[in-house]
Amino acid sequence: LGVGGATLVGALLGFAFKKISHKFTDITLGFAAGVMLAAAVLGLIVPSIEYGMDFGAGWALVMTVAGVFAGAVCLNLIDKLVPHLHKLASPDIEEHENNEKLNKVLLFVLAIAIHNLPEGIAAGVGFGSGNTAEALLIAGGIALQNIPEGMVIIAPMLAAGLSSKKTFFYA
Repeated sequence: LGVGGATLVGALLGFAFKKISHKFTDITLGFAAGVMLAAAVLGLIVPSIEYGMDFGAGWALVMTVAGVFAGAVCLNLIDKLVPHLHKLASPDIEEHENNEKLNKVLLFVLAIAIHNLPEGIAAGVGFGSGNTAEALLIAGGIALQNIPEGMVIIAPMLAAGLSSKKTFFYA
């Protein structure tokens, strides 16, 4: 709830600041990416290597690399299997002047939505490990980077012609 609630907080901030500059969007997404990278390395990859040391240093590295590779393959499969979001949004061509822009915005929103699945898995694995401190680090990092993500998707969807209700729902 905390990780998902952070996205909701970001979406509400996005409605408060409807005119967000491209430069500010780049800064906030860069911040979000940096936080997620740090959370992934410090909260997932390093502990994976540490837990794998029971099998030896070489095997720990092999298992960690295999896990990262398996995650990348799963994300690629999800990307291929998930239906295009513009079909879910069901915009009428006559109602939207910027259909090309809408498709790009919805692709951006879909990319953010797809990457939320492994974030949820990472938070679940963190809490499932029994180490509450590491789990809170992972969940906190994910929540911290979800705020700017929720914020920056609002203005482009509104500008592309989606209603406020649909925009909030997708966010």
